[in-house]
Amino acid sequence: MITIEELQTLTANQRFLAIELINRGIDVDIFDWTNEVLEVRHAGRHELLLDIDSSTMPYAASIISGSKPLTRILLGRAGISIPAGHHFPVNAHDTISAFVTTQLCFPLVVKPSVGNQGLGVHTGIETIEDLTHALFSIQESHGAVEILVEEQFIASEFRVFITRNGDYAVLHRDPAHVFGDGIHTVQELAEAESERRLNPRVNCLCPIALDEEAGRFLRKQGLSFSSIPSAGEKIYVRGSSNVKMGGVPEDCTDRVHPSVIAIARAALNAIPGLPYAGVDFMTRNISAPQSGDSYRVLELNSVPGIGMHMSPGRGRPRNVAGMLIDLIFPESRERLAA
Repeated sequence: MITIEELQTLTANQRFLAIELINRGIDVDIFDWTNEVLEVRHAGRHELLLDIDSSTMPYAASIISGSKPLTRILLGRAGISIPAGHHFPVNAHDTISAFVTTQLCFPLVVKPSVGNQGLGVHTGIETIEDLTHALFSIQESHGAVEILVEEQFIASEFRVFITRNGDYAVLHRDPAHVFGDGIHTVQELAEAESERRLNPRVNCLCPIALDEEAGRFLRKQGLSFSSIPSAGEKIYVRGSSNVKMGGVPEDCTDRVHPSVIAIARAALNAIPGLPYAGVDFMTRNISAPQSGDSYRVLELNSVPGIGMHMSPGRGRPRNVAGMLIDLIFPESRERLAA
């Protein structure tokens, strides 16, 4: 059995899963420390859990959902609203520019076709020059990869975690930002906020990433890292809302309109065999009925981070680890309830 000390050294997904398993009286051990593979035995069954992957996740569904272009095709077939766009080799600059000028409207988003945690995502692209810069930046950081170029849908971003059992949890993800005090620079405010988040760390909030993309995003607002915002002024440091880059997740499960959940369930079912997913959902009003023009589904994540639901930056924690264990060991739910 895993010890309390060992439990605390695991990364978030494995740690929350292990705690939930132990709470249900299920035997948990570490099969491989390098990859943090959990070995679980219960009711005569033997499971190896890699991250949150288990025998419930079909390989094909996992691979297909990890490809943004393939996911776009399946979502479109299911009648789900997705951003206008297409995929290209990152070095096909002339072809991409021609497509953008004839088929899309600014602003744009450019991102690698396979990837997570907001790495390589460029938002708020307003010109061909911005587009070219984004392509060179992705090529430098990711190599000769395939990329997606999409119209940017102007709305708030949400993460809907949903399972085939119908369980769900919803977060609003606000991009990394600081509030001015009229004294300190954007960089100083961001560094102070990052220090506050980590010492002590009491939730899933991560340091605010002050990288090249953050600098570019600030320049588009006429700002820089050395700008001094006025007292109370909210300054966004980047356009993407990824939590790993400093985004702030706030639980909003209780105020989500049922139509949002219906769309998320349809997105999950669009990939045959997918048992659960994190659905990246954009809408102007999460509490209102959704129409084809009011929302977009950006992508699905078959290995979503569960820490932001279990311990959000703001709002009520949601036990999504329990939702996952209900899929793997459904009979354990009865024991937990007892």
